[in-house]
Amino acid sequence: MIRLLGVLMGVFLGFTLVKGQTDVEPLDTIPIQDTLIVGIKESPPFTYKDENGQYIGIGVYLWEAIAKSMDVAYSYQELSLAGILDGLEKNTIDLAINPLTVTSHRIQNMDFTQPFFISNSVIAIPKEGKKGPINFFMKVFSLRFAGALFLLVVVVLIFGTLVWFFERKKNDQFENNSQGIWDGVWWAAVTMTTVGYGDKVPKTIMGRMIGLVWMFSALLLVSGLMAGIASALTINQLESKWTDVNDLRKVKTGTVEQSASEVFLQNHFIRSTPYSNLSAGLQGIQNSEIEAFVYDEPILRYQIEQDTMIRAIEILPFQFNTQYYSFATPKDSKWIDRINPILLEYIETTRWKATLTDYGLIDM
Repeated sequence: MIRLLGVLMGVFLGFTLVKGQTDVEPLDTIPIQDTLIVGIKESPPFTYKDENGQYIGIGVYLWEAIAKSMDVAYSYQELSLAGILDGLEKNTIDLAINPLTVTSHRIQNMDFTQPFFISNSVIAIPKEGKKGPINFFMKVFSLRFAGALFLLVVVVLIFGTLVWFFERKKNDQFENNSQGIWDGVWWAAVTMTTVGYGDKVPKTIMGRMIGLVWMFSALLLVSGLMAGIASALTINQLESKWTDVNDLRKVKTGTVEQSASEVFLQNHFIRSTPYSNLSAGLQGIQNSEIEAFVYDEPILRYQIEQDTMIRAIEILPFQFNTQYYSFATPKDSKWIDRINPILLEYIETTRWKATLTDYGLIDM
């Protein structure tokens, strides 16, 4: 009897355990709330910190609106640009919301959302000195001009002295002493400028022959001097202007390492000094380490306008290397298909356009 009860108890317990196991949901079907690791770095006006150390900016506003619509949790991980790209390639972060440019190399190693902003590269250079009379005379009166002017004075002295030498005894308009040399120089200067006062006129044959030679010589000398001045002004003007991106080959150029601008310069065989970030590059201009800095226009322009310490830098008025800003995820991420529809819907709103206007990126 006891043995029978034991068997029945064992059967009951076994049935209970089996039933309990069938009531438990498999672990792989339990829903898990994803917390995205979002790589980020300061790239104002798209991503930067406020006075409280919180990230704000155009890209942050866009991402937080998308995250709210998806009802997804996330945490920011601050990285360098190189760290963000490496994190995306190695799948150690889920998303990067910095304005990353889509390039052929990057698209092989990561996925991109639809673009949310179109930008261009520009060139920043040291700001030229103030224009005015002093600047004008500094450009005109170069060493070459001073040499030409000195030569002209010497020639005037020579012809003035020659006329005085032949006229001093037979022409009372030229005194027969050292003062008479000044009379000859005065005549040479008046003749050269074609003023023609007539107060000093050579009367001897040799004096008039010298005068004839001087008249034609003076025309050539003066016209040559004027051409030299015009040439000096033109050269200075051309040297102070840039025509296109090819001018970067003539100067020391810098850019942010591993940026789309660096890729562009490499593809166009333009040597550049890599800097870890934008601030370091702009400091390189101020320290005369480089003569030009190439980077994305909205980020570069915003930084120069906001930072009072780098007002001595200006941006050249031409653009190149069109860039499409997007968010990025590791290759074959599930988040791209979820983000894209919301992103496109948001950037079509007036709120998005108002945000870009507030930051001076577009005009309403």
